[in-house]
Amino acid sequence: MLNDGRELEYNADSLQTDVNSQEFTAEQQLDILRQEIDQVDNQIRGLFLQRMKTVQQVAEVKRDAGIPVLHSGREEEVLKRLTSGLTVQQEQEVKALYQKLFEISRKRQS
Repeated sequence: MLNDGRELEYNADSLQTDVNSQEFTAEQQLDILRQEIDQVDNQIRGLFLQRMKTVQQVAEVKRDAGIPVLHSGREEEVLKRLTSGLTVQQEQEVKALYQKLFEISRKRQS
């Protein structure tokens, strides 16, 4: 819902066209974009919690098998897969995000 009470319906694929439409004020455009960010953040939160649950399972398997927590080769494989085909800036941003995720994951496994 926009600040003026109008209901907002949009398709994520056509969001940019709709937002840049002359019928929306700058404040309304920001409301629309922030709603999109909120939806993405909710998805990220759920996926992060799912990832951490799986990380805990990995920790248990490693602990039972006497395998060390750090497997830098695996982290490098993940980064290579996730950054393939990205621009230099996107690659740097994805690497920064995943390096933090790896750090949190290692801490959880300790």
